[in-house]
Amino acid sequence: MSILPEKLDQVLGEDIYKREDKSKVNEALNSLEVDVSVTFREFYYYYAGPFWEEFVPFELLDIVDEENNIESYTFISREERGFTKKYLILRRNFSKCCISP
Repeated sequence: MSILPEKLDQVLGEDIYKREDKSKVNEALNSLEVDVSVTFREFYYYYAGPFWEEFVPFELLDIVDEENNIESYTFISREERGFTKKYLILRRNFSKCCISP
């Protein structure tokens, strides 16, 4: 029995979002050396991203699929910014900022 909200499957019910290889999720989490909630793990077992919407200025990354994903961004943040293993990078920001003189 799923602990994810039923409406989630209504939104992400298309085949494009269905995770084909659940073992990749475990591999990524083991590689990242993090403990995640049951809900987090279940979400990424069922669904593959990235997830975005036209009017939302960020993208929820997938755990392993695509070149830009939670695993790769988290490793980069650990290397370049010193983030600890307690943090995961979950999203990519698309907003643009302009600074006027």
